[in-house]
Amino acid sequence: MADSPADAVTPETRPGTSRVRPLVEASETYRWLTEAVAGARETVHMAYWAVQPNLTLDGRRTKDAAAGRPLPGDEAPDWADLLAQAARRGVTVRLILSDFDPILVPGQHRDAWHSYRRFCEIRDGLPPACQENLQVICSRHQAATGLVPRLLAQPLLHARLRRAVAALTGGDGASVADRRADAPMLWRHMTVRGGRKPRPSHRSILPVYPAVHHEKSCVVDGAVGFVGGLDIDRERFDTPEHRSLRPWHDVAARLDGPVVAAVAAHFANRWREESEVFRHLHAEATARRPPGVFLPALGPLSPVRDAPETAERQTRAPEDGPRIVRTVTGHRRSPFALGPNIRASGSAKAVEALIARAQRRLYIENQFLRSDRVAGWLARQATAAPDLRLIVVLPLAPERLGGGWNAANRHGQYLQRRALRRIADAFGDRFGLYTLLTRAPPPTVDDPVRDHLTEDDQALGSDEIYVHAKLMIADDRTAMIGSANLNERSLSVDTETGVIWTDDRGVATFREDVWRRHLGEPARAPGDPFDIWDQAAHEDARRPPSERRGFVVPMSIERATVQARRLRVIPSRLL
Repeated sequence: MADSPADAVTPETRPGTSRVRPLVEASETYRWLTEAVAGARETVHMAYWAVQPNLTLDGRRTKDAAAGRPLPGDEAPDWADLLAQAARRGVTVRLILSDFDPILVPGQHRDAWHSYRRFCEIRDGLPPACQENLQVICSRHQAATGLVPRLLAQPLLHARLRRAVAALTGGDGASVADRRADAPMLWRHMTVRGGRKPRPSHRSILPVYPAVHHEKSCVVDGAVGFVGGLDIDRERFDTPEHRSLRPWHDVAARLDGPVVAAVAAHFANRWREESEVFRHLHAEATARRPPGVFLPALGPLSPVRDAPETAERQTRAPEDGPRIVRTVTGHRRSPFALGPNIRASGSAKAVEALIARAQRRLYIENQFLRSDRVAGWLARQATAAPDLRLIVVLPLAPERLGGGWNAANRHGQYLQRRALRRIADAFGDRFGLYTLLTRAPPPTVDDPVRDHLTEDDQALGSDEIYVHAKLMIADDRTAMIGSANLNERSLSVDTETGVIWTDDRGVATFREDVWRRHLGEPARAPGDPFDIWDQAAHEDARRPPSERRGFVVPMSIERATVQARRLRVIPSRLL
């Protein structure tokens, strides 16, 4: 692929047709994304799980300082600068940051609101006439569990609340103030009297919000779109050489043409619903703000004007043309509800359809493969297409982003073990399971980005490359890129977006490019591509890290499901 977006050569297409350009690794994705935002003339609409305001535009570092604000004299442009410059030009920037349950995942809740507060500081520093151009919300999915499971979970929730409130104390005064300011959805569940430490309040029935907005999407001027698995975060940054301190593999897609209207309509729907909810949450937080804690003003939240048709109509594209697929859920009004109701199940339907199309070769990269439904679809297709061969690429330790090996994560590993065994039984020797490793020993540097890495993240003398991509390719003809993992959470609980398309020449070229990067050698060598892949993986597994040609090595089902343990009380749909 081209060295920079400006130098890239894109094949000509007929006017009015849609185009998909796959983007591999953060180094490539961030280049295309920043160029699109820098060239915006009217609107930039972004919806991400995480956006670090002080991440430099090349993704290589954050402009670190106390409370995450840039150090004086650091002139490298970051994402806050990029969006502020767009606002100064008169571009309306609307940004949806994902928020999280403040009791169950308080660290992610604080991170989300820290980014929100930083973007508000940038907004308030703009000229008055430009401030309304930078609009930000921190949006928690509104689907709550029903009363019955909430009551059953109260002992656990109150224990978690005590830990979440305790985390807001300790350290110097500035850091304590920042941590409290970053946890506004906890304020209603704690009391602060005088200058004392905050204490948890146990007077109410605590809520549970199991769903999140997991998508990563951007639309610029309604004409260019991005979807995929990559957030804007330092930990996600890597290059094709995978020399990052926390090696990472991810895939996104740049969209042009009519298909972008579906992403634009989806964002408009979310903004309309969630900005109104955010107004109420912000007002409630303002009323409950502890003494001495700062909460930025809400700021203007204008409606999206000239929005395309509804997302449901926009996703009805020709069968073989690029099509946006989504998971959209809402609050379920039932006292027994464990999760949300399903409004749009396009992600699951697209996965099923793509598997059913595969006759000879199916290639999958994903963070998880846990869904019983997906395992069943694969097993069924293994019988229906006796010549079908399957390659699956997973991370060594998929839970390093999920808070360590707690009970829920262990049960998730159990679900993955069960799914992989079912797939292996159905395919026999037509199935191969692999992972990605670096070509160097683990670095010995002390850096916060490596704080949570353990021996589970290493094998054969090197770091794993964390597989976070959500990619499927069938018969070198049909491909899917998005934010949805192959677990029930992504297929039926969280908000997800992706694109599926068919292109005989383009998809084959894309698959060859991905394999060339992974294998370190041409993907068009004589012979069956899957045999070439398997041979290269086994040969590299026998070599020391510095002598490997590529990054692919075989992996056993047991290694892919370390720490697996069944726990019946945890709903599998939420994992």
